Amino acid sequence: MRRSTVSFDVVFAGDKNGKLADYTGVRELQARFNNSDEAFNEFRQYVVRQMSGLRLPRGVSEVRIVLKFVVDRDGSLTDIEVLQSGNDNFARHADHVLRHSPRWQPAIRDGMAVRMSFILPITFRTTLPVTPSTVRY
Repeated sequence: MRRSTVSFDVVFAGDKNGKLADYTGVRELQARFNNSDEAFNEFRQYVVRQMSGLRLPRGVSEVRIVLKFVVDRDGSLTDIEVLQSGNDNFARHADHVLRHSPRWQPAIRDGMAVRMSFILPITFRTTLPVTPSTVRY
């Protein structure tokens, strides 16, 4: 199983509880989803739950999409991009889910909110017989 990739605009340091840490006068905190210490994994689960109604196309057993987004200073998701998509329907739906997702708590650096970017790879697989997708936008 591949590990998730997360890229940051800034380097963060803090304790496991996500509290602000003080290292040589610099206070930093990662962006957080649902006030969770596992923000990235929690958000991946949120996206997968929101997309659970999709069906893989006939004859396809796996679809991989890679999304890029920025958690802005106000906690909203911006600069959403589909970097890789094995299926246009899944890509459109993932883009829709990100654009309508709840706000995050923004990243903090030197006591100020800063932008933080993420790359989110998701692979959808099935062992069941595959059927055509019925989701439309």
